Amino acid sequence: QDIQRVVSFEDKNGRNLVAFVRHDQAGGRSLQVIHTAAKANGKRATLRTVNDQVAKCEFDIIADFIAEATQVLDEDGDGVAELYFAYRVDCVSDVSPVTQKLVVLEGGQKHILRGTNRVDNGAEKVGGEFKSEGFEGEKPILARATVIWETIKGH
Repeated sequence: QDIQRVVSFEDKNGRNLVAFVRHDQAGGRSLQVIHTAAKANGKRATLRTVNDQVAKCEFDIIADFIAEATQVLDEDGDGVAELYFAYRVDCVSDVSPVTQKLVVLEGGQKHILRGTNRVDNGAEKVGGEFKSEGFEGEKPILARATVIWETIKGH
């Protein structure tokens, strides 16, 4: 287990701590994000946990957080911060797009963009598309997530 990063911020939920953890295991790798907040009684409560993995890969394991995507904002102005983060997770044996996800945690809610990164395979640039899930009624949050996606899809 390797803690990659810890992010802290304050909002209506109190003092938030988010740990980004990578676990290497035989033939695979998993990523975990744990979002907690301190409650009024001083105890810490888990608001959301996100898990993803590559299990049993015989080729190249891609399972890494994309640091430049991590942002804490309040795009909808409701006093509950949105934590934006992204990662790539796949098992690859060639130069092709890999699975990329951009997640937005807002309190206990999760919004996500799922797609691939963009790569130049020598003949053309391919990939970079995404589909959104869970952004109903959250246009400002989706707009910010889309901007972040565009900045990281080619890295």
